[in-house]
Amino acid sequence: QYKGGGFTGMWMFRLNYDDIADISEWAYEAVCYMVMKGVYCAPTETTLQPQKSATRAEAAGFLNRYADYRASLISEVQ
Repeated sequence: QYKGGGFTGMWMFRLNYDDIADISEWAYEAVCYMVMKGVYCAPTETTLQPQKSATRAEAAGFLNRYADYRASLISEVQ
């Protein structure tokens, strides 16, 4: 999406986390999509902690869930 375009229409939804304002504008759409698809799991029920550095284990979990998500897309096509 172009800057400021964001989600519109059927895609419009808001993340319900206390620290949503800490997500950079350019990253908001990607974060929404990854949360929606279960690739990014919030560390707590009320926060995403987008400005926090990820541990090695958190990064590995994120990459593993993303790989699983991509594999599911490929299997749907076949």
